[in-house]
Amino acid sequence: MSSATPDQATASVTSLVLGREIHQSDQKVRVATVSPDGSSVVLGVDDGRVFVYSLDTGDLVRADRRLHRKAVWGADFSSDGALLFTASWDKSMVISDFRTGAVRRRFRAPDIVNDVAAYPDDAAHAVVASKAGAFFYNYITNKVDAQVNHPGVLSIAFVQPRENSSCDAVTPEEQAGDAKAAAGDQGDAETAGGAGEIVSADAAVPPRRRHALLSCWDGSVFLWDTAADAVLWTLTVSSGPVWRVRWQPQSQGILTADNDGVVALHDVTGRTIWSVRANKQANTIRCVGAGDDDHDATAVIVGSHGENSKLTLLDARSGTELAACADLGDSVYSIAPRQRSAEVIIATFCGATRVSVSLGTVPTATTGTASNYTAE
Repeated sequence: MSSATPDQATASVTSLVLGREIHQSDQKVRVATVSPDGSSVVLGVDDGRVFVYSLDTGDLVRADRRLHRKAVWGADFSSDGALLFTASWDKSMVISDFRTGAVRRRFRAPDIVNDVAAYPDDAAHAVVASKAGAFFYNYITNKVDAQVNHPGVLSIAFVQPRENSSCDAVTPEEQAGDAKAAAGDQGDAETAGGAGEIVSADAAVPPRRRHALLSCWDGSVFLWDTAADAVLWTLTVSSGPVWRVRWQPQSQGILTADNDGVVALHDVTGRTIWSVRANKQANTIRCVGAGDDDHDATAVIVGSHGENSKLTLLDARSGTELAACADLGDSVYSIAPRQRSAEVIIATFCGATRVSVSLGTVPTATTGTASNYTAE
């Protein structure tokens, strides 16, 4: 990651201008996610369509109506970028071929699906977040290998410790009050007719540790060991929904954004390191940074929901506000950093008839005094 003097860093913060518009429609964009190679962005909207745009040219590649019938709230990629995972309020999670859009798997949950996340470096599993709970889905065998029956799971993130990190030492045996996830109503997995099988030579070699973070409607956050099918700890963050949970690579901590507008960083035991009220209602949060390595992400960008929404840029190490951007319309629904780049995609809802998805830049360093940036 490049170094900068305080003056240079401040100038970098103020350079964030949301001016290059990628997509505009009257359908709310609930999720935006960028392909692993940084070349494309996927947008999920209220009517179930999935849009794919080239970030290099800004051109629309595909507007897909085949995947879902209702709002798409979650999206993720396989590590190699070949598969696209989408989560919808039509109670399904769909795995499709990113290049062609062809459906490969359709997982049907007992209730609406809020999010999906493919395990990094694991070409076999994804976690599906549903109003009915969370499902550890093996898309090679087409089976649910584990589940948590806690209602209203909203968001998923994975603990990704550095090599020899103390995070990786957390085991069910070392945690007091471990609880085996109760058996219950599993989702139904199916293969799309004629779509072909998903196969992986590495599917039989699971990662040594699989820890997933789950944020929930009731204000709780879980650390779930999916390999052992055990909840390691539960943290009560808020009295209302915790809309997003993210892993912060640099500090090896857990970021939460809740309905009260509070953003907090916690360690892997659930202890709170810092907590700030960033916005009136914090409904989306992402780690951002311009380095080639995820561990270079030293800033946190927070979006808010409701009238007079704004973006807030925080120092990931301390929670200090570095910049704030207002006048974005009614809500900021999604923030998607572009890998190996200082660019970030912001999806905003600007009143009853206009949704804007814009491309901006984030600072290359997060030192310096707080300042404002603008939206064109």
